[in-house]
Amino acid sequence: MLTDLADGIRRLQKLNKDMSELELREEALNLRQLLVDAREALSAKDTEIQALKDKIDRIESGDACPLCRAGRLSITAINEHPVFGVFGHQEHTLKCSKCGHTETRKVDPK
Repeated sequence: MLTDLADGIRRLQKLNKDMSELELREEALNLRQLLVDAREALSAKDTEIQALKDKIDRIESGDACPLCRAGRLSITAINEHPVFGVFGHQEHTLKCSKCGHTETRKVDPK
């Protein structure tokens, strides 16, 4: 996408003075469309990056313990889920940092 934009800019820089106004406007319109596409792609990537940052924060900090609500659950083991493992699902074992509460969760890592 960025190479298309760069190519369009190069084409404008190499424009011949004999080029008609209509051709010039058409080329400018093409460049504007490339810019809009680039903005949309960047916006989508920014959204994806933010979602990944949020996921990392959740994983690093852990969920609050449902029993004591003071500690954080951290992953102590990751195993193939006994039933849905054939579909790629995992079973995470989590333990509270304060009260020691342990629980397992089915996770689809996709």
